[in-house]
Amino acid sequence: MQKRIFWMLVILCCSAMGMQAQEETIIKDRLPVKTGAWGGTHHSLSQMADETAVVNGFLISTEYGRSLFLGYNFNWMGSELRPDGLERSVNMNWHSFQLGYAFGAEKSIHPIVHFDVGRGRLKDAETGKDRFFLFQPTAGVEFNLYRWFHLSVEGGYRLTSGIGKNGLSDSDFSSPMGQLSLKFGWSWGEEEE
Repeated sequence: MQKRIFWMLVILCCSAMGMQAQEETIIKDRLPVKTGAWGGTHHSLSQMADETAVVNGFLISTEYGRSLFLGYNFNWMGSELRPDGLERSVNMNWHSFQLGYAFGAEKSIHPIVHFDVGRGRLKDAETGKDRFFLFQPTAGVEFNLYRWFHLSVEGGYRLTSGIGKNGLSDSDFSSPMGQLSLKFGWSWGEEEE
């Protein structure tokens, strides 16, 4: 009787190990797989302190499951601003983490959304630096020109919080914006049908 129970346990254990290869796992089967790496530049126009401002930047991101993007941006103003009522010019830069999603990324033209969250500095020669928080949601269209080169046109809103020095406020730098992005990189893995 003990031999029979022993052999039944051995068979049950071997069967369980064989079934384990067919079992779904939480991490491997549920999380998207890294399928690409991208880098590039972006250039935006917006109103800041009652002037038109050009903002340049670069981005680095990784792609997961062909649609989800996690990245990092660094942005700086193309020229200094001289707001009304101030004798001096101010400059601004910020860095942010980016979460993005491309709807139907396998199509040559598809919609995208991005959410940037980060910190920045407003600088002037007289009062020094003023730090601020930034949240910038955007939505737009991405064109897959080549497998290694994508161009996107986006519109959004830049929301700043924490600017209070220099006679300036958050409302001077929170505004609608338009952006053009050039991404260079590669997607790999199985093609979606």
